[in-house]
Amino acid sequence: MAGTTGLSTCPDVAAYYSDAFKSLNVAGISTTAWDRSIPWTDVKIDIDQNQPITASIQWRGKSSGHDFVIYGYYEDGVYKNVSYMDPWPTSAMWNWMPYSDFVSNESFYWKWTFMNNARR
Repeated sequence: MAGTTGLSTCPDVAAYYSDAFKSLNVAGISTTAWDRSIPWTDVKIDIDQNQPITASIQWRGKSSGHDFVIYGYYEDGVYKNVSYMDPWPTSAMWNWMPYSDFVSNESFYWKWTFMNNARR
């Protein structure tokens, strides 16, 4: 693969939806793919069933993106937050963000979803 960024050895090369889907399947993960974000209720259902969600984001103004893994949520009647893991080598690994900001903010928007969920 071409190119690296900064001190990272991670290639800064865009992948396609089908590449991510194939990678999950090669890793032995049976997944359902959506070409959009998923509603808050689906986030809660999947996490409550111990099924993390791969959220692929698109950087605003760029053709590239990144993957996060949603592994938890918090809701108290006022706040709806997702807990997510960021595998980028120079980023904090464990993070949280308000769900609405995770779906869309000034830096990125949630473009694709991969879920380990046989119920769909």
